[in-house]
Amino acid sequence: MKICKLLSAPLRKYRDDTRGTISIEFLLSFPMLIWAFVATLIFTDAYRAQSQAQIAALHVADLISRNTEVVTNDYLEGLNDVFDFLNAQPHDTRLRISSVMWDAEDETPVVIWSYGTRNMASLHELGTLAPANFGDESGSDPEEDEDPPVFGFSNKKMQLPVANLAERIPPAFPGEALILVEAFTLWRTPMISWMGFDYLNNIRMTPIAVSRPRFSPFIRYEHDDDVFPDDGPEYLPPAGEVPPPEENTPEPETTTVTIVDTDFSSGDTTNWSVESGAVTHSDSSSFLGPFGQETWQSPITYQVNLGQTSRKALIEFDLFVIDSWDGYGVDWAHPEGEFITIQVNGTSIALDSFLEFLPPLMRNDRITVASRAEGKFTTTMEMIASGSNLYGGGWHDQVWRVRIEVENPATQFTLGFAARLNEDLWSESFGIRSFRITAEHGNHGPDHFVPNAAERLGEDPLTQFTSYSGCPDVRIPAMNLTMRSSDMWEPLRMWRRAGGTNWVGHCGISGADRYIRASPTMVLHYTNDTSNVDGNRLRVRTQDFNSGLSCDATLLIRDPYGQWYFNDDISAGTWSLLFGWRDRNYNARIDLGHAVSGEYHIWMGNHQSGVCSTDLRFELY
Repeated sequence: MKICKLLSAPLRKYRDDTRGTISIEFLLSFPMLIWAFVATLIFTDAYRAQSQAQIAALHVADLISRNTEVVTNDYLEGLNDVFDFLNAQPHDTRLRISSVMWDAEDETPVVIWSYGTRNMASLHELGTLAPANFGDESGSDPEEDEDPPVFGFSNKKMQLPVANLAERIPPAFPGEALILVEAFTLWRTPMISWMGFDYLNNIRMTPIAVSRPRFSPFIRYEHDDDVFPDDGPEYLPPAGEVPPPEENTPEPETTTVTIVDTDFSSGDTTNWSVESGAVTHSDSSSFLGPFGQETWQSPITYQVNLGQTSRKALIEFDLFVIDSWDGYGVDWAHPEGEFITIQVNGTSIALDSFLEFLPPLMRNDRITVASRAEGKFTTTMEMIASGSNLYGGGWHDQVWRVRIEVENPATQFTLGFAARLNEDLWSESFGIRSFRITAEHGNHGPDHFVPNAAERLGEDPLTQFTSYSGCPDVRIPAMNLTMRSSDMWEPLRMWRRAGGTNWVGHCGISGADRYIRASPTMVLHYTNDTSNVDGNRLRVRTQDFNSGLSCDATLLIRDPYGQWYFNDDISAGTWSLLFGWRDRNYNARIDLGHAVSGEYHIWMGNHQSGVCSTDLRFELY
């Protein structure tokens, strides 16, 4: 036993000896402490850089999604500078911005257009969303050569997308294209590599942001003409579908003939519904007229006979607007306004209002497209003279040059003119000068759209345009209005019919319901030519002067990018036992903000099936 104690005594002495413990353990643990400290700095910096790059990419995608104009290369290059500013790092960066649609048949995204900043290859140049020879998200090649290439964007592998890029793009709605932003940041560790951190060196960070356009189904790009050709369809073909090549068929031979060409100086009114006594010989020229408010019930007509099948026809004349027309003046005109309709076979192909003192709104050129069974009629008006008294009282008169281009015209049809006026002939009238019709005889060209006659509801009594049932259709003719934001020196109002028999909720327009017609109430050609500040934003609303109780109208608007807006009530109001209903307003209102320039199709529907009349108003807010 003593021998055992003697032998174990040195061990117990070593065990119980505490001299120098702290120093020795510190020396043993010091390298590990340094490693942990450095690792904390490096990993923190890496995660911070990744987080900042991701946030910056999301901001860039959000900026693009708010665009209402065509984006350019310079704009996209500038976004790389914005990304650098938001990223706040000295690392080398690139952006690749793409527009991506969803191919429902193959269940895969399809690139519509793509652009890489600072000479980065676009997805079209790479040829695919997910290159098969690419390794992982870090940008490293799993089978690196013994002499790896330079770490930088001169290395083509650094420009490849991440391997699972296609899987990270969500499906989009039909006809909609998402914005894909790939951000590339070359991050280098801020520490030396001799402490075991070699694998953190030279990391390519690749945050990805996908955004849905806010104000349109897709974002246009200045070099996307191959996708959106100038003469192409309004909507994109289904993703992945390649349109068939156009056949190089020769143009058919045509012969241009003059059907009629008269300045009315001879008093000849052949084929007109008026006698020769209707020609007025003034000091400046002879013209057919004057005609006034009686034409609303009995339009002035001309029997057009092109002689044989024609490919095109052109109707030209000068329109005299004589004396004190009141436009949409609340105090002097009909609630629906004072205007002329040009008609074919008794229904309108164009409606244009005029005002004697010519505010900016009334000086604008006008254009209306009416596609119907008798042909596709494109009517344009341009004011060529004003400020002088051509005929009648002492008011300033106007002369408008009118051109009606007709594609695939019927051989015979009735051209008519009717004015909606409320004063006698001596105060408000119109006339026609230098009437000419030419035609290109030959076979009809490609078929044009013709509304379904079975869905015809009749003529709108306020505008004489034909109304049709069914889902909203932008191809059906309607009254046109050309307006700039700078023209809106005061609100513009006009009395119009609202309603229909079709439940718009069945038409696939998200958020829209109630009853409506297929035919638009109006087509607005709008130009935003003022600064985007408060007070210069566009609003469209209805007003029946009874909080919507007399005509509970709804509004549906399709903007130039195909985006739909719908509103039923301005306010449903509140109910209390003490006061009953308060603050309810069943009129409709849509605030379009700083609306982009382009063509807006406007439908006025109704809460119930049927039709009522109410004010349609345009104003700035």
